[in-house]
Amino acid sequence: MKTAKMSSMILAWKALTLTLAFSPCLSTLRLKTSQTSSIALGANAETDLFTVNIALTREIGKNGKLIETIEGHPTRKMLENSMKVNIIEMPTIEHADGPDLEDFKTLASEDASLSEFDYVVITSPESAKVFSSCVKPSSDLPKIAAVGKATKKALLDEGYTVDFVPSKANGETLAEELPPAKDM
Repeated sequence: MKTAKMSSMILAWKALTLTLAFSPCLSTLRLKTSQTSSIALGANAETDLFTVNIALTREIGKNGKLIETIEGHPTRKMLENSMKVNIIEMPTIEHADGPDLEDFKTLASEDASLSEFDYVVITSPESAKVFSSCVKPSSDLPKIAAVGKATKKALLDEGYTVDFVPSKANGETLAEELPPAKDM
């Protein structure tokens, strides 16, 4: 199943392909495709090939599916004799511990402190890693809600039970769909 970010990239790739087909005289075009990628297009004077440079801005190693999608796209294969594609991983995001991590560790280590809550909401695979470094899976934990399938998978991989995942991976849908903990 393709993620929303991958779908955005495919739509941008299709838009780029249409530009190539209908406007071959363009010398440079830049398209911002999503938060995770940027495309630059230009004619290469030495080879008469159009060169498409795609910068993937997620962390190194987290672009695999997107790279596969770009490399396997039918349009790219169809235009391989007239277009060169350079895919560059250029991270612009770095995850770091927040200033309140020690406070959270203290809260999590206190007897029964987390059991006072109905839910713990984990919003990303990265926050699942931080959570698991502070809180070990146990039956004393409140219900766990994961925002998105990747977050759910990260939590399951760490041994947690995930009680709720909203139908769409965003805060608005979580707020609309989160059931009262007593109903679960």
